[in-house]
Amino acid sequence: MEELEIHSKKRALPMPQVAIGGVIIEDNKTLLAKRNKEPHNGEWAILGGSVKLGETLQRAVEREIREETGLVVSAKEPIRVFDLIERDKQGHLRFHYVIVETNALHKKSRP
Repeated sequence: MEELEIHSKKRALPMPQVAIGGVIIEDNKTLLAKRNKEPHNGEWAILGGSVKLGETLQRAVEREIREETGLVVSAKEPIRVFDLIERDKQGHLRFHYVIVETNALHKKSRP
């Protein structure tokens, strides 16, 4: 396995990746997107993606939703944290994400 030196410590790769999801509920409707890549390609999910190095969870949610939809949101505190771990048929690890879901409030523009 590869090793990566981070601040003079060696860590085995691959490592779990931190990902975020923004839960947007407005007028009793939840905003979903159809995934266009693995894991779960083609399935409906809340909007989100990976957290960039040095980026807070809230800023990651706001950036991802803006990039994916053009909506400007204000991300709140996390509401749920879970692992998404998938293996192939031989038992080899395909994905390991630690996903943090956050409420995100749509900032409506004034007319």
